[in-house]
Amino acid sequence: MSRLILFADTNVFLQCRALHEVPWGDAVQADEIELVIGAPVQDEIDRLKGDGNSRRARRARETNSLFRSSLASPGESLTLRESAPKVTLRFAPALPPQRESAETLDLTRSDDQLLDEVMHFRRTEPSVQILSGDTGMILRARRLGVPLIPVPESWLLPPEKDDRDRQIGALRAEVAGLRSAEALLSLSLNDERSQPVETIAGSLPLYRDLTAEEVNGLIRAVERSHPEVKAFGSNAPAAKASEGLGALGPLLEGLASFRAPNTDQIARYHDDYEEWIGRARKLFEQLGPSLNIRHRIYKLRVALANTSSRPADEVLLELKVHGNVTLLASVGDNAPDLIAQAENLPSEVVLPSPPTPPKGEYFYEALARNAQFGQRDLASALRGYMPDYSGIRSSFKRRDRHEFYRREDDDRPTTEASFACEEFRHQRAPEVFTVWVVIPLQGDIAKARLHIRASARNMSAPVDLYVPIDIDSESRSTYEIAANWRAEE
Repeated sequence: MSRLILFADTNVFLQCRALHEVPWGDAVQADEIELVIGAPVQDEIDRLKGDGNSRRARRARETNSLFRSSLASPGESLTLRESAPKVTLRFAPALPPQRESAETLDLTRSDDQLLDEVMHFRRTEPSVQILSGDTGMILRARRLGVPLIPVPESWLLPPEKDDRDRQIGALRAEVAGLRSAEALLSLSLNDERSQPVETIAGSLPLYRDLTAEEVNGLIRAVERSHPEVKAFGSNAPAAKASEGLGALGPLLEGLASFRAPNTDQIARYHDDYEEWIGRARKLFEQLGPSLNIRHRIYKLRVALANTSSRPADEVLLELKVHGNVTLLASVGDNAPDLIAQAENLPSEVVLPSPPTPPKGEYFYEALARNAQFGQRDLASALRGYMPDYSGIRSSFKRRDRHEFYRREDDDRPTTEASFACEEFRHQRAPEVFTVWVVIPLQGDIAKARLHIRASARNMSAPVDLYVPIDIDSESRSTYEIAANWRAEE
């Protein structure tokens, strides 16, 4: 059975875990270990036990109680651990007043006092060593030739938090408590395919306006395909078929009589044709801007979620663009009128049917046409007298405090838009907003930044999302599309 005698330095009692719990195998290999308490260590423990409420003072008081237990034990030896290895604690025998000490020792220092005690004890027990984790002691023992076992890191207590650490910990706990009482909002931005968007970049088509020469050439093509009628003939009178009908004969002859186009009808046709050509010219001239409006709008979806365990009060979602772009926004998929109109703009030139030249008519056809016109004109007149309420929003509808509403009553492209909700419930499906970024129709490059901010009354800091916008333009031919014009049948 191997036996080891170790004089324990003061730091072994103050800086290490309980000696019956430390992994002794990390430092020594022995079946039995005697820890010896030297006089300098005992004196230092006595001095430190009254040193306030620091961990060192508390450990000194605990160690002093351990020493008192050892002193009260049989043979003044206290068993700290029964096996693997067995560890006992005892006091060192008293030093003789007259003894030889190394001349290099400074016996006013506690480390040198312990070294002097060990060196004296080794004269009768050469296997005695020092157990210490103090660098100064390790260096002094090495230079004096005193064997020493360093305390391994696995024995040490974790560093104790000082007043600054405790203050920081208290502040962190306070912040955590405040945050637990806060709402927590999150923002995300996706495109139409539900893919995350970190930057808005790419190329959009830019259709060139048709030149005056191109428009004139297209009009000439329309006139060739649908020429204006210049000559108006008259059909031959209907054959007499009233013989034998008695008194009804003259009436039927009158109803079946044919009237050639008159001067007013011909003049009205020429006016209609000129108006039709004018409308065709306008459609060609507006094709480029129409195509650009349809293709230079970037659609995005903003998702706002409340991921906390409490509602968010007085939530505000703000959208701003900085640069040469504008935006439109709405809750959900409700497209503003301008967006709906843009989506309905023509992507090709479809002319209305050309006016029909007058060909004359029978008297009974005129009667039927006038009757229908009178009915149709009456219906149109009635509609004209009815007020239009389509653009009027109800100001009496009570708002739901859990829903988002647009703060600005403006559906035009702008640089700022915001939405407010009185109480945004937690753990519900994210609220989705649709944003249309409008790229300018003039200019080849759009450089801007989209700023999205979500805030609430019970949040200490807002949530911000910044998205750069970098769009260039790819020139497209408007004439190629215009040349494929067609007229409605």
